[in-house]
Amino acid sequence: MKRTLISEPDRMVTAIEGVDEICQACPSRIGDQCRSTFIKEEMVRRLDALLLRDVQKSYGETLKVGQWQSAIHQKWPYRLCRVCRWRTYCSPQVT
Repeated sequence: MKRTLISEPDRMVTAIEGVDEICQACPSRIGDQCRSTFIKEEMVRRLDALLLRDVQKSYGETLKVGQWQSAIHQKWPYRLCRVCRWRTYCSPQVT
C-alpha cells in the first residue's frame, strides 16, 4: 500500500473510521475489528482519532496523497509514533 501511495501522489484518499485498505492485509483483522493481542480495537480507533486531530483533519475528509503527506510531515514525529511498533513502516523517511 505504501509503495502505491508513494507512486501515486495525485490519488485521492479519504480518512475513514474503522477498517480501511491498510488494515485489509493484517492477520489480526477479523471482519471489521482489530483482534490483535498487542492493541485492541477501541485503542486503534482512539489513536486514529488523535492522529487525525494532530494533522488537523477529520473523518470523511478527502485529499490527494501528496496533501496528506504534507500535513503529516509538518509535525512528524508524533508522540504516539515514538512508541508504535509499526513506525518503521509508515515513517516519512521510509520508502
